[in-house]
Amino acid sequence: MEPVKQRQKKNHVFVLALLVFLQAGFTHCYIPVSEWFSSNPVYTDDYSIHYGDALYKAGYLRNFGMLFAYNPFLRAGTAYTAVTSVDNYGWALFVAALGWFSTGFAYKLYILLTLLGVPLFLYVSARNFGLGRTEGIVSAFAGTIFLQVSICVDFLYWGTVSYILSCYLSILSVSFLVHFSKHKKFFDVLWFALLLSYGFAVHVFTAVHVLVPGLVCYGLSIARLSVREHLLIAGAALFVLLSNSLWLLPSLTLIKESGGFPPSFFYVTESLLEPFNTYIRLNPKFNEYMNIPFQKTGFVDLLLLVCGIAGVICLVLRRQQLAGYLFGASAFSMFVLAYYGSFWDVTARLTPLRFVIFLNMLLLFPAAVGLCALFSRIKRSGKRKVMVGLWVIVFCIVAAVCATPYYHLFVKKDFRLQTTVPKPLEELVQWLKDNTDPNGRVLIENSDFATGHQYYGTHMSYLFPLLTGREFLGNYSPYTPTPDQFSSFADGLLFGRDVAGFSADELWRYIELYNIRWVIVWSEGSKSLFSGAPERFLLSKKIEDFHVYTARRNGTFFLKGSGKITARPSRIELSNVQPEDDTVIISYHWSRYFRATPEVPVEPTLFYQDPVGFITLKNPPENVTLFFSYPAVFATFGGLFH
Repeated sequence: MEPVKQRQKKNHVFVLALLVFLQAGFTHCYIPVSEWFSSNPVYTDDYSIHYGDALYKAGYLRNFGMLFAYNPFLRAGTAYTAVTSVDNYGWALFVAALGWFSTGFAYKLYILLTLLGVPLFLYVSARNFGLGRTEGIVSAFAGTIFLQVSICVDFLYWGTVSYILSCYLSILSVSFLVHFSKHKKFFDVLWFALLLSYGFAVHVFTAVHVLVPGLVCYGLSIARLSVREHLLIAGAALFVLLSNSLWLLPSLTLIKESGGFPPSFFYVTESLLEPFNTYIRLNPKFNEYMNIPFQKTGFVDLLLLVCGIAGVICLVLRRQQLAGYLFGASAFSMFVLAYYGSFWDVTARLTPLRFVIFLNMLLLFPAAVGLCALFSRIKRSGKRKVMVGLWVIVFCIVAAVCATPYYHLFVKKDFRLQTTVPKPLEELVQWLKDNTDPNGRVLIENSDFATGHQYYGTHMSYLFPLLTGREFLGNYSPYTPTPDQFSSFADGLLFGRDVAGFSADELWRYIELYNIRWVIVWSEGSKSLFSGAPERFLLSKKIEDFHVYTARRNGTFFLKGSGKITARPSRIELSNVQPEDDTVIISYHWSRYFRATPEVPVEPTLFYQDPVGFITLKNPPENVTLFFSYPAVFATFGGLFH
């Protein structure tokens, strides 16, 4: 018997290796093998934003030992990137940890490891949940295919790879908790703590993923756990919170300060019948989204749901109640959250439709159990023809489901990610380096999915401060619900208004307020606005659809008073200060966490409709340094509970 088991184990290892090889083939569709070891990062869509955030955070970690800072190069100074990049901390830590590699390679390696690790994540999870080797292989195979045929493929292309990784790490971490509850091994709870901690840093929604399965596992195991084991689980949870406190506490503080996030219009449902559309009409909600190369079929969702329910029943019947109840309760909670979370104000803020992905990933495991039970039953019946017919049906289903994705992945290459900077943007960056200086800001018109990603399918404008050393206004996402969102410029909307609504004088007041010296636009309305005032704006450069204007003004960051300013993350140095009426106001957004050396009160002054206010000093000395106080941010966290 033993040689038979050894041979079966080797066969399963061989099949698992084939699945990794299959996933490598799919990965080649996103990033060609020739680019796997280059120093080029990925620029497509949100990848360029995440790359910029990773570079910023890695720098903050080196300089301050923190993962956030007041950044003077964005939005006339902002610390709110700590809030808007809660899906990037794990990426930044990964890049920082691999500091001996080029940042582009380290950044891309994160993506490659996520993709190549999918079969392994799923197989190890399945085994930890108590599934057999064959069931684990089926889970890994189904999950590998699911990644390419579902909305996951678009998430990967859009740059939301962190959410996909969060789903896998959530499942993997819970699987180690399940294994610990059965076998009481210390290394299981250690892996649970490490994976959950990093998963939380990868994406804050890891907390949502693990809540129900974690509680179910603990609740069903509580009577069998010793005091030591209770303490180990409590210690693991405490470790997860403490290890993420450097970004979690400031994020919560700044969210509260900004008034909280409003309900999202991304990834939400409008109809109570959305499950009917997905499972009966086979038309998932995501098919309505822009930039979807091919329509997804709800047949995949239906198949996972039906087989998953059958698998849950099988698990309970074969006395694997923990796994059965865990999958059943977790899938049900994700189903309710994904399809009906949009109708409750609290959960609507979580972009709930995205949890369909985690729902289906959970269902992969009981679905594998259900399929294996069906095959096993037919095999025991000795009905060879039925078995052959079933294999033919499975092959046809897989082929039918994979045909369209295969065409778009391998033939049309619709999901090939950009790893080089488009030539026109290289030219634009070089022009900015050669023709601008640090004495003023660059106002740049952004573009997102609604206007076809005018920066050649990227958000390269977010990287411009890093590439040029200049301060920018407008290059950050206009969808971030923070007070400094007012300073956005995207898709023909400037400071929250259509560009056509600005008079020349009103526009000029904002140009002076934000110390704008150069303007980059691409939309016809924006071109008309700045071309319509030639006495104030000189058309200096045309690069394809981009027009660059130079404001006919001298640059100064002093709105009141005069002197010299040097700004860098979390620090603004003023020298040779000459107050006006005992007051100095500078063109940088105020933050309550600024402190001055020598000690001077740092107050805000509001101008026009900007809700943040600008840094104001009363009776300042000739030389003064403003620094962003990290202790003040953490001290403020206690106020959240008052």
